[in-house]
Amino acid sequence: MNQTSTYQVPVLTLRSLLQLVPRPVSLLKVDAQGLDLSVTLSGEAELRGKVLKVIMEMQDVPAGEDRLIYEGQPTKSERVQPMGTVGYDLRDCTPNNPIIKEENCACVIRY
Repeated sequence: MNQTSTYQVPVLTLRSLLQLVPRPVSLLKVDAQGLDLSVTLSGEAELRGKVLKVIMEMQDVPAGEDRLIYEGQPTKSERVQPMGTVGYDLRDCTPNNPIIKEENCACVIRY
């Protein structure tokens, strides 16, 4: 027998969450199924002043490549400029899944 349940869960934006944190955040790991960059940038006003390092999964493939996991997701090279705009530099990446060229990449705040 298939049984489904419905649950209501509270939702909090990244900006709201960062406003609640009283001190700097040393590491923020974002894994939002292809929306990592959008989620990260949604906290822009609070992000820049509070988060020292952001880690996101990125794919180092050309835009439109068949190996992109999620349709329309930005590639590694497409994330560098927007993160730079909010004050972060891409520092280092470690392989996560070499078959699809996915990496865990750290963007560190520029001082």
